[in-house]
Amino acid sequence: MSPSRFIDRYQAVLLDVCGTLMFNYDRFAEQDDHYITYTQLAGSAVSPGQLYAIIHHLHLDIMAAEQVEANFDPFPSLGEFIRNVPATQGMIEDERDRIAQVFARHECGRIPIAIADALYMLSETHPLGIISNIWSLAPAFEAELERAGVRELLYPRVWSADYGCIKPAEKLFRIA
Repeated sequence: MSPSRFIDRYQAVLLDVCGTLMFNYDRFAEQDDHYITYTQLAGSAVSPGQLYAIIHHLHLDIMAAEQVEANFDPFPSLGEFIRNVPATQGMIEDERDRIAQVFARHECGRIPIAIADALYMLSETHPLGIISNIWSLAPAFEAELERAGVRELLYPRVWSADYGCIKPAEKLFRIA
């Protein structure tokens, strides 16, 4: 007898995050107020215009790097990208870390209640996990999973930035 639902053909479900679970992610446009996030993190060393120029530069550089197959494994870290932005030359490491946190908060999206509810329903019949390309380190994403109340439903959680590569690198799938 064949499964009645398409999903029942599979023993487990590995999900991507952005556009699948999280929405309103990659907020790197000029109208996305990065400076508010920066000041919430006690930043004051750069102006709003300088911060946007850095964030915009980072976003473009990372998107370009993702298009080059040779970069899949290894993929440069966000810290490496930040150090290569001319406007960050000579910045103290704490300030670069603050910029990385701003970037992470704007890369990370929000999980709507309807998606959280769907994950709970799906978790009743299938183990669920994550394999997702992210540029920032995982804490912002882990915090959003926790906020939405779904973190405990998703294991394994394989974040590309934690392993220095991006999908389709085989390494991520072996880890999962």
